[in-house]
Amino acid sequence: CYWLPFNSYAADSDYITPWFDLSKSSHNAWTISGLLHNEQDDYYGFIMILERQGQAFHAFAGLFDLNERKLIWQDSNAQFLDNNALLTQDIGHFYWHFSPINNTFILAYQDKNSKNQIFNLKMDLMQPIVVTPKMSLTPTLKIKQYWSGTINGHIHIPDEQFVTSGSVWVQNIWQNQNDNQTHPFSELLCQFQDGSSVFAIQVPEKTGLHAALAGLYDKDGQRQTVSQFINLNPPN
Repeated sequence: CYWLPFNSYAADSDYITPWFDLSKSSHNAWTISGLLHNEQDDYYGFIMILERQGQAFHAFAGLFDLNERKLIWQDSNAQFLDNNALLTQDIGHFYWHFSPINNTFILAYQDKNSKNQIFNLKMDLMQPIVVTPKMSLTPTLKIKQYWSGTINGHIHIPDEQFVTSGSVWVQNIWQNQNDNQTHPFSELLCQFQDGSSVFAIQVPEKTGLHAALAGLYDKDGQRQTVSQFINLNPPN
């Protein structure tokens, strides 16, 4: 599970394809997270966040060893880019690329100093499942959530391992173009080894249209009953 404190920003945009094209708007934010397992059935948690605010870009990723229950790698890069530079599709050591030919999304991290590759993953977006259609959290703050298709690739911590997953969470949160305010919120995105998953999000402000949103799904993707008032606390 991942507890994610955010200050959200992104522009009013309703596109799915091409996915994660941060050059499409001056404000955008995406989160990708889920479980990966190797051929020995060891499990790893994965999260990647891509954000844009004007010409300022930020990328973050982390890998967790779920057998040892510990963070094994994380890094973030931030820089200013113009739209032409963004066409190279990287932020610092982070790289992503959408292929419209086979509807896949490649995301990777390459240490340009040591030439070591930390991860290289390919995500199938042929038939993404919309979990949360476009929904307003406040009058100006919107959210969409999906499950991707299968994901596979390699992680290199410390040795190269082939990893796969049946699906991962894909989330887009944005706010209206004319809204320049910061909207702090907290959320939970979880996937479990039995294939079930859960999410919860809270926006603690007076303009909030929902006290909280939450969803629990079994391994077949069927929604289960869950309280919307899940208590979100940061990890110690």
